[in-house]
Amino acid sequence: DEGEGGGILYDALILWVDCEASVLEKRLEVRAKKMVERGLLLELYTIFLRVDKELPQWRTEQKGIFQAIGLKEFDSLLCGLQERRVSMEDLRLGNIPEEYRSVFQEALEKLVRRTRRYSRTQRSYVRNRLRRHRVPLFRYEVEDREALVAACGAAVHVCQAHLAGECDIAQVDAGHFLAPLPPQPKLEVRECALCSKSLMGEEQWKKHARSTAHKRRARAQRKRSGPHASEQKSERRG
Repeated sequence: DEGEGGGILYDALILWVDCEASVLEKRLEVRAKKMVERGLLLELYTIFLRVDKELPQWRTEQKGIFQAIGLKEFDSLLCGLQERRVSMEDLRLGNIPEEYRSVFQEALEKLVRRTRRYSRTQRSYVRNRLRRHRVPLFRYEVEDREALVAACGAAVHVCQAHLAGECDIAQVDAGHFLAPLPPQPKLEVRECALCSKSLMGEEQWKKHARSTAHKRRARAQRKRSGPHASEQKSERRG
């Protein structure tokens, strides 16, 4: 986090344990299957029944915990289990009605796909955003257990040097240090009075101007204002 003056609030050090995308995606698939074996479906069903009883609007509107990875992907299956009044004990024993087994497999595949997308977002954030902060960042590629042990040893050495106050921390483990990216230029804020939204920079503005919601409001405004009204009236620069 950064203070008002742009300085780092805490004495920070980032150690990033990473691996190649192909290896990571295989691991995510294995992890998802292990989560199911260890009772993921039972846990999701417990949450689903409780929230559906106490906050049914969350499921209807896909709000709150229903935005979390897992519930969204298994929603159709959980609804079916609820309609069939499948008990907790049946799920604990792995007894899924035959007609829902294909739905279960489809939900599991959706879970894996969404987890992969989320991991790509995380990796992109570290590479393109986190590196712009003035915090030392070391990346350790871990393909197997042997590499993990080696990475742990190197990371401990970096931590010790950092705590000792070494000035040039990058040279402690130069092979794994990621040089910071230059700060992004300050973006102009553009206001869409039509949609009551603030957009950061030209790219966001163009994307918003192409959106269905903006175009719908622009058409409605033109109808109200007459045939010669311009969509550009909806823009006000900040």
